[in-house]
Amino acid sequence: MKSKKCLTLIIVLKSLIGFAQFDVSIHPLPLIRSDINISLEYRASDEIGIELTPQLEFDGYNRYSAPGSNRIRFNSVGFGARLIGKYYLMPAKGCNKWIIGPYLKFRQTTEKQEGIASGTNFTGTRYAVGFYSGYKFVSRRKIIMEIGMGLGRAFISEEDSINYGAQNFIDIGNVNIDATANLTVGYRFGVKE
Repeated sequence: MKSKKCLTLIIVLKSLIGFAQFDVSIHPLPLIRSDINISLEYRASDEIGIELTPQLEFDGYNRYSAPGSNRIRFNSVGFGARLIGKYYLMPAKGCNKWIIGPYLKFRQTTEKQEGIASGTNFTGTRYAVGFYSGYKFVSRRKIIMEIGMGLGRAFISEEDSINYGAQNFIDIGNVNIDATANLTVGYRFGVKE
């Protein structure tokens, strides 16, 4: 009985995915910092798309605390996700041209400091909501390129460390402003045209 339900569910999901259109794209600029951001966009209709961008961060950088002093090495590991609800204004090829819509963003980063104050750990958490606008190009060969930007508000922007305890940066001035950007290249999969 359970195997029949599982088989039915698999067949229904495969048939839905077979008729769906997905855009898969990569963000090339974060690769310089060893971050991996791959966007997956599902086309709900010619005017509406939903984009999910999982984000992985593997970064390390050096910083000097004062001239002539020892260097401090920061190793950073993080993960997050961004969800954009896209409304396409006057699309010609379905889900292309001008885009507007809301976005949600979550990010958590852990940094470990090595050097002078070795062993200091920082954990940063950020939840944000905002408005996104951009433009998507789609070629005849289904190559896509998107450029866009969004501004919003961070509802949670916290940093927690062993030495300093928890700090909420929303309480400090205008640090609660959030920004997001898209510069992606990818390919459109699916049968809709």
